[in-house]
Amino acid sequence: MSFIDRKICFVTLAVGKKYRDHALTLAEDIRTIKVTKCRLDTFLKREVQNYSALKIFLKMDTQGYDLKVFAGLGDAVGSIVALQSEISVIPIYRQMPHLTESINCFEREGFSIAGLFPVSREKSLRVIEYDCLMVRI
Repeated sequence: MSFIDRKICFVTLAVGKKYRDHALTLAEDIRTIKVTKCRLDTFLKREVQNYSALKIFLKMDTQGYDLKVFAGLGDAVGSIVALQSEISVIPIYRQMPHLTESINCFEREGFSIAGLFPVSREKSLRVIEYDCLMVRI
C-alpha cells in the first residue's frame, strides 16, 4: 500500500483474504487492470543498454513473488551488486516463502545480509515481515 494525497492506493496480486478485505473497506475506487509481464532478464536486455556493465541495486516488493522475480534474472544476476527484498516471518500472502528460504536463495547467488529492518509487527511485537538488504560478497 502507498499513501497518495491521503487516499490509499492498493495494488495486489496475491494478498491474503484477511488483509485484502480490510484494505478494500478503505478503498473508494476499485478496478482491475491487466498488465503485460516479462522476465527481468528479458526486460534488462530490451530496455537497458549495456546493463551487464552496470552495478545494479534490485529492490523487490512483489507481494510474495520476490523469489520468482529473482529467478527471472537468469544470467543477469551477475549485474546485481545489492538487493532489497521483503521477507516474511509470518506469511501474509499466499504461498509466500519463509524468510529462511528467501535468505538461502539469495546466499546461494553470493549475497550476504547487510541489514534486516522490520516492516510490520503483530500487537505482541512479533515481527511479521522484514526489509532485507543484501550485498554481493
